[in-house]
Amino acid sequence: MVSNIAVYPVSPLDEDPDGDEKKKEKLLMFKRKKVEKKKHLYASFFVGKSTLNTLKFAIPEDSVQLDNDNDDPYPPSIALPRWTVSISSLCAPVIVPRLIRSICLQDSFAMSQEIDIKPSTWKLVEVGRVVLIRRGPYADKLAAISEIIDHKRVLVDGPSGDEEKVVPRQSIPLAHVTLTSLCLDKLPRRARTGAMRKAWEKSGIDAKWAQTGYAKKKEQQDRRRNLTDFERFKVMRLRKQARFAVQKSLSKVRAAS
Repeated sequence: MVSNIAVYPVSPLDEDPDGDEKKKEKLLMFKRKKVEKKKHLYASFFVGKSTLNTLKFAIPEDSVQLDNDNDDPYPPSIALPRWTVSISSLCAPVIVPRLIRSICLQDSFAMSQEIDIKPSTWKLVEVGRVVLIRRGPYADKLAAISEIIDHKRVLVDGPSGDEEKVVPRQSIPLAHVTLTSLCLDKLPRRARTGAMRKAWEKSGIDAKWAQTGYAKKKEQQDRRRNLTDFERFKVMRLRKQARFAVQKSLSKVRAAS
């Protein structure tokens, strides 16, 4: 419930002038100076016992128009550009209806022709999503989600073409897997291993995964980890030769310059 609402607008004079045209012109000039002096309208309010939030509306100088009937520079005279309005998402449903009565926001919310809605690119936990197991006896192996048990566990199955990379049908926590960008399209829920294998081979998951940067880096690390002593010595000599060739070419460039 909103309480303690305090609005501080740039208020005009309380009484309208009664006199000749010169007095009216002086009054209009005075009002314009007041508007130029205070270019911002602050609306400070409390939402329950939460912290104080402030809405700030920047009023440009050339947006103030005076009504000939009552000489009032306020509603419906102020038109705020949409890039000058900053509204808190928590308090917008409460404060916006009150401000619309006194402020014209024609340009602020006329964005229907400029809205560009794009689909989400997030990796979703869904049936058919290929995951990489990070923990347990089947670490660094691929599997596909066949059913979502709850918000923490899923049922996976990994019918890979390589027997060493096969993951049997089992339930696994979502904290132990990583979602990949690969997905089996139109996979039915609770698909058996046979249907999962057909969809796996049709989508070419093994070939697509081998082309990813993570798989290439993992393969390089495994190959480097399994080197023998003599192979490590050859790698050291090759790196030394490459470093010498780079230094030699760099010295030639420096000598030429």
